[in-house]
Formats: sequence, structure tokens, C-alpha cells
Amino acid sequence: NTYICMRKYDVASAYMFEAMEWAFDNSQHKFCSSVFNSLCFMYLLTEDHDALTDLHNSKYAKVKSTSLYQELTDIYMNMRTEANAFSEVFRNAWDNAVSIEDTTSILHQEYRFYKFIDFGTAGLRGKMGAGTSYMNIYIIRRTTLAIAKYMLDQGMSKVAIAYDSRNNSRHFALEAAKIFAKSGITTYIYKEIMPTPALSYAVRHLRCDMGIMVTASHNPAIYNGYKVYGSDGCQVTSKAANDIKTYVDKEGLFGIRGMNFEDGIESGMIRWIRHEIVDLFMEHVSHVRTNRRSLKRLTVVYTPLNGAGWKLVPRALENAGICDIYSVPNQDYPDGNFPTCPKPNPEIKETFLEGIKV
Repeated sequence: NTYICMRKYDVASAYMFEAMEWAFDNSQHKFCSSVFNSLCFMYLLTEDHDALTDLHNSKYAKVKSTSLYQELTDIYMNMRTEANAFSEVFRNAWDNAVSIEDTTSILHQEYRFYKFIDFGTAGLRGKMGAGTSYMNIYIIRRTTLAIAKYMLDQGMSKVAIAYDSRNNSRHFALEAAKIFAKSGITTYIYKEIMPTPALSYAVRHLRCDMGIMVTASHNPAIYNGYKVYGSDGCQVTSKAANDIKTYVDKEGLFGIRGMNFEDGIESGMIRWIRHEIVDLFMEHVSHVRTNRRSLKRLTVVYTPLNGAGWKLVPRALENAGICDIYSVPNQDYPDGNFPTCPKPNPEIKETFLEGIKV
């Protein structure tokens, strides 16, 4: 699961096939079925339907314990998208379960599909993985299509998108851009990772109607999110979020495809946000200082915690006249696995242990 979240699918597949072969040869049917199920999820996540079909026809699918997962795969391959269809399969299995192991396994898998991930006031946030209650490209496409329909009904036509350093953030952002473009929404997107305030500035400067920030803020590495902003550069109001939610709840899951990204760039429906806009943003940051006294004597240790502030925050500090700035070398560069702290949350002491050493 860790390798899947890191998008190292070949490595994950090799490990899982080796484990599944061992389990099959040693009649460890429950373990075999568990690995079989994870492979199904991975192929669904990567839309590798040929591999999914091969797995479905393999000797591993004939293990009796995998019958539940075969039925799950059938539902996927037949494009049945309603969450209650998944739930019905698992409910029948639950009723026929005969052991603690059976019920534990079924409960875990049902959690993935018993409902869609909630669209709340700020948008979406959840663990990345396969399933309707997890963050993945299917959920991103579904939510984006719903927002595009909401925008069109409101007479809106432009959106800006930014993303942070988390695993899959850029991937999710590009998927969203393609859906917006195909829906007729002119889409502006940053070429590289940006902190959230850069999204807010782009929305206002480009006079966009809405903004999307792909981020999960301070959560652990396995999480990601999809935050929705209004034309004022702030997160949408509760009323707007509730209105959007009604659109999201009407959408299915599969069969949603966006415009080819290169075609979107060529047609002008997708536009890169120019670097000049980043420069303008940094100028505006310099102008909002309330304390105009010299800061040359101030010594600062700054860490982006492997996140999105690695370029802009040092620039802002230097523009404010702070010259004595120390970095935290192993936290300087973007890394969605956040290897140096349990989660990039400034509210916990462990986050600053590396910075304290500096």
C-alpha cells in the first residue's frame, strides 16, 4: 500500500505477486485472497484494465476465498458505479461470514466502498487509495465534473489550480484541469508546486470565478485533499459548498474523461500561470508588512518541511530585509513522503526536531 501511494506500481506489483505465489503454493488462501484484492485495487487505480483482466483469469482468482473479490471486480469491469451496489456485495458476504477473520476482512474492504468520500465545507480530504471513500483519480474526476456543472449553471467560466508537494498532487491537479477544460471552463494552472496563498493570489489576479488547491495541509503523507476557493481567493462559503455538494452527489464514478492535456494547452482552454504572476505575488507580499523597522539583525531558521514553501518563503524573508537565514538541509526539497517527521504539522514538537538541531 505504501508503494502504491508513492505511485511505484511496478515495485508494488512485484512484491504482491511474490507474496501471492507463496500463499497459493502453501494453501494460505485467506492471505492469497487479500493480496489478490490489493492487486485488483491497484490495477483499478491505474486504470490498467488489461492487467485486471489477466488477474481475473489467473489461477489465483480460482481460490475459493477470492470469490468475493471476483464479484467486486465484475462490478468494476461492468462499470456499475453506484456505491450501494458495492455495499450489497459486501453485505451478502458479511451475512455468510463464519469467522472473526472473515468479518474483519470484509469490514475493512466494505469501508472502501460503502459511501463516497464526503464533500465538506473546504472540499475533500482523505487517505489516498482505491475505493469510493478514498482519494484517487476517479474521485477527483467526479468532483471536478460536478464543480464544472455548478460553475456553468452559475454563469462562471474561469478557474485556477495549484498543488503542493504531496504524492499524487500534481497528478490530481492535471486530471482536474483536463475535466474543467473539456467542460468548457478556461483553466489556469501552475507549472510547479505552490503554497496555498499563491493559489488565492492567482484567482484574484486572473479574475477567476473559482480556485482549486490540491493539498491536505498538515496531515500525514498518506492523505491528500481537494480544496475549493471562491472568486475572492478564500475558501468557499458553507452555502456554496452545500450547493456544490448537491451537484457532486448526482455524479457517478466511471466513464468520466477529460480533454487531452496537450490539446487543452494548444486550444487555450488550459493555460500555464506565467512566472511573472509569481513575481507580482511576491511584490504584494512585500507591501503588506506592518513593521517597517530594519530586520537585518534577525536570525531565522526556516524549514518548508519538504513542502511547497521551499522557493517563495526564502524570497519573502529576503525581500523583508532578513539576511541571516538558515535552512534545514534534509527538509529543503519537496518530498511527499515527509521522511523527517511523522506529519508536517507545526503544532507538534517532533516536526521541528531537525530545525532545532540547526
